[in-house]
Amino acid sequence: MNTIKLGMILFRHAWTRGEDISAESSRKQNWMLGRVSSTDELLKGAVEVQGNKSHVKWLGIPDQPIE
Repeated sequence: MNTIKLGMILFRHAWTRGEDISAESSRKQNWMLGRVSSTDELLKGAVEVQGNKSHVKWLGIPDQPIE
């Protein structure tokens, strides 16, 4: 299992602030690359990606390094 770390690049769903997203929305909505800017709330299930609070369950960690 990959660990989310400060500064890492990952995929962020367009609706990452929402508690519930349907499987269909997850597949059809936009995913963007972003860099983790804060892990202060990681134990609460949230991190900041480029200054935007995002629920961890709606983030995707790439299989291959991006950079």
